[in-house]
Amino acid sequence: MSLKDPTVSYNINDDVFTKVWQIESQDLKIKNPDWGPSLTKLLSVVASKLGVPPPCLSANLDSMLYMERGSSIDWCSNIEEEAHKVGTLLVQLPSSFTGGSFRVYDGEEREEDEEDASKITSFDLGVATGEKEFKCHFLAHYNDCQYEMEKIKSGSRLLLCYSLCFNGAGQLPSAAVLKTSMIPLQQELNELPRHDRIVLVPLARHYSDYSLRQDGLTALAHHHRAKAEAIKVAGKGDWVVLIIQAKKIHTHCYHHNSHTSSSMKHVYSENGNRLTSPKKWLDNIISFAPIEEAVVTQDFSDSDSYGDPFYSERHTQHVDCDYQSIGGAMMLTDSKMVADNWGASKSIKESNCYGRYNEESFDTTYWSTFLLAYDSSSKFELKCLSGGVGVSDAIKTRIVPTNDISLLERLLTVVEDKTHCYVNADCSRSLLEMLLQSEENTSGVISLVNRLLLCSPFIEPDEKLWDTILVAIKRFGWNTLEHSVSLLLCDEDRKKKSARGTRINLPVFLARVEFSMKLTQIGNQAAAIFAKQCVTSCINDLLNTNDTHIIGSLIENYTEKIERIVTQYGWHGHFVQTALGFLINNPGTNQNLLHAGDLVFKLHTTNQCKVTQDCLLAYAKRFATVPYYVLYTNETQYITLLQSILAVVKYGSEEETDKFGETCVLHYNIFCSILKAFEIVESAAQNIDCFSLLRDFMNRCLLQHSTSPDPVRGWKENAPSTHIHMCFERYPTLASSADAAGRFPLHHAVSKSTVPYETLEFIIAKNPAATTSPDPVSNMYPFMSAASVNNAAATFRLLQAGPDLVSGGIEIVNDNSAEACKKRKRTPSLEGR
Repeated sequence: MSLKDPTVSYNINDDVFTKVWQIESQDLKIKNPDWGPSLTKLLSVVASKLGVPPPCLSANLDSMLYMERGSSIDWCSNIEEEAHKVGTLLVQLPSSFTGGSFRVYDGEEREEDEEDASKITSFDLGVATGEKEFKCHFLAHYNDCQYEMEKIKSGSRLLLCYSLCFNGAGQLPSAAVLKTSMIPLQQELNELPRHDRIVLVPLARHYSDYSLRQDGLTALAHHHRAKAEAIKVAGKGDWVVLIIQAKKIHTHCYHHNSHTSSSMKHVYSENGNRLTSPKKWLDNIISFAPIEEAVVTQDFSDSDSYGDPFYSERHTQHVDCDYQSIGGAMMLTDSKMVADNWGASKSIKESNCYGRYNEESFDTTYWSTFLLAYDSSSKFELKCLSGGVGVSDAIKTRIVPTNDISLLERLLTVVEDKTHCYVNADCSRSLLEMLLQSEENTSGVISLVNRLLLCSPFIEPDEKLWDTILVAIKRFGWNTLEHSVSLLLCDEDRKKKSARGTRINLPVFLARVEFSMKLTQIGNQAAAIFAKQCVTSCINDLLNTNDTHIIGSLIENYTEKIERIVTQYGWHGHFVQTALGFLINNPGTNQNLLHAGDLVFKLHTTNQCKVTQDCLLAYAKRFATVPYYVLYTNETQYITLLQSILAVVKYGSEEETDKFGETCVLHYNIFCSILKAFEIVESAAQNIDCFSLLRDFMNRCLLQHSTSPDPVRGWKENAPSTHIHMCFERYPTLASSADAAGRFPLHHAVSKSTVPYETLEFIIAKNPAATTSPDPVSNMYPFMSAASVNNAAATFRLLQAGPDLVSGGIEIVNDNSAEACKKRKRTPSLEGR
């Protein structure tokens, strides 16, 4: 039997319906026993989508429509004689056809030939997905909606037509009423900035994963599903609604601060599909804090149960706050209470907290389901909310490869509004290079350049970015970028904005100074004046900074940069003194002090002046107090080590040289390393007089100290002068060598009260003649110098070595009278003293 048989159906052929056959309801009988329950379930979904409580909506079968190739319905609306019939439900049975899309007009009254795409919604009923032949599809609309069906191109279609009846009290629902009720929400969503078009709707209930996988949004209660439908309608199809399964854990310790963490566990689509791709980027931006206030604190010290309402399960007392919320609050709720947003807790676990008080703690766990809605057209901005990582990814994958200026403007808007979002130095350089190559309107590009330079106040440009900024200044002119550059360098608030608390440190100082030096050479007088002022400002900033941390592995980079600035841009004494002083006083690690010393010696050699002289004095003072392990160096630093020893010997005070000598002989291996440095440097024919340096080093720093057997420190021989013996093994003639003042090692030894007697004996044995040589500084013989420091043993030993120095003190005469014996004569050796 054909569905077009006049005895079965009749052809509706008028100005609206073309080639459409209708079978009345009394001629239809549905035998499938599951059809009734399925229709009831479908009616619940339709009610939610139309904004009607499910119990108030029913469906009556009116007819079945048969359509084939050439069938169409022109724009029309349904007119019902019965007021309680408010809409139409079309259920498409499995059919095979092409074309035939339904279009519904979302306006008060469609004008003739009006084709406003923003007011028309299309429904293909399974054509796009290819499921039309295997599944039923539905379309529901209010009677005051106009609709049309495009011409069917091939195949045939069967539709069951139901009248939707409203059985509730009050105003009859209609498209106009629904639209009016949606206007406030629609306006609110439209007024949100693109980067804020994401909201969480708490349901205060936990739906099972099984039910969500099976039915998606249909598994939700009507009042929950209605919220999702309202957002979709107000968002005009651009807003995506997802279902979130989330977990909150509140940890309470009696004496410690309680804390709360929330996380997203699963994401489901409207149809119940578990999604992994959206979860990856949503994980980084999701915030379970109420929109009105991202983080709320409350003092529970006066509350019962040790100040924590979780302990007694009085959850309504607790403010819903999440310390992990960094992306901005997004929970759409009028309550900050945990129970209102998460429902009742699922478990309370007692555990031990082995902290300062060795106390018990309680973990209260919540599982809850949320609706997550976001504007799909704002997905670019939303992905940037994860912070620097999200911004960098957008720049590297979306903006730079496509040179998309419009996307850059959208990104800058996000970064300017969200403090946790920033453009790092590398990405800033890439964007700036893109703008330099752009052929867009120059004024617009300059505006973007200025915005880019200032959009991330926590980020300091690196050397490459400063160079790119210099290129931009040369292209666009100093006047166009002066304001932004001056803020980058001189803004006091910006100097304080850094992850470490203060922006100014040594690498920042060097990068800014080098940029300023380069700025003086671009040929712009105003820029040159600004750059000179900026150098002075940078110096003052470094002198007053509290960030003295230096990364040890980068110390060579810093010294090379200081040397490069001096070489390329000329001598700037104030800059050199500030940079070297900072390195000397804050080397990062004591081992890095040698790198600072190496630069001091280089600059003193090439630019000898009061600045380098003062730096040498400061370095000598600092190096004299280094820990012993600093002296254990590798061969690449042997020259710097000897230069440092020379600085201490030459410029150090007596107290400093004494302390330095004590450090040098503290460990056997350390002292061997120092002597090894003398050997290697001398064999390499370096411009250092190793013999004289070791002699002076011994005289000023080593003689007054002794060594003793110590298995920990490595000294084995039971001799206090082992280190002196080792020096003489290196240079046997040290004792007979006079220093620049004409003093022999013996003169130095006898002038120090702490020189071991064995050391004195050893030096005398190496140069006996020195015992009768007066000290050219004090004009005293060695035995006199020893007596002046109350060293009786040394005095006696020296007199034994040079008895002739006192043999003429009493002259023996032939006259044995008492008067003759009283006559005395000075020894010739003391005349003239």
